Amino acid sequence: NIDPFIKHFIDLGHDKEATEEAVKICGKVPQQVAGYLSEYQYYANLGYSRQLIYQALRLFGSDRTQTFQFFNSFNRVYSDTDLIEALNYFQGDFTLTAKFLSGLSQLQEMGLENSKAKAALYSTRCDVQAAAAVVLESS
Repeated sequence: NIDPFIKHFIDLGHDKEATEEAVKICGKVPQQVAGYLSEYQYYANLGYSRQLIYQALRLFGSDRTQTFQFFNSFNRVYSDTDLIEALNYFQGDFTLTAKFLSGLSQLQEMGLENSKAKAALYSTRCDVQAAAAVVLESS
C-alpha cells in the first residue's frame, strides 16, 4: 500500500524513492515536494548519483551554487554532521572541506579515533601525514 500522497507524484512520473525522500524533507506540502522533485530531476538528468543528490538537497536545498560546489568537490557521501562542521570551520571552502573529509576517512581506516583525528587534521590544515603523527605522538 503506497501512501496516496506519494502515489500522486509517482503517477505524475516521479521516482518513488525520490518522492519518499522529498516527503521526509518537506512533509506533505505539495508545492515543496514538487520543488524538491524538480531539483532532484535536474541533477539526476546531469548524471549525479542519487545519494549525492539527496545529501546536497538535504544540506543546501535549492541553492544551486552551493550544490554545484558540493558536486565538484565530493564524489562520495560523507556524514552530514562532519561535512557541515568542516564547511563551517573552513568558512565555506569546499576544497579544504573535501580534503579534510578525505583525510578523516584515511585516519579512521588507520584505526585512529574520530575526535582525535579531526582535531589533528584541523591543527595541521588537513595534512594527513602530519595529523597521523600528531595523534600517534599524543597516544
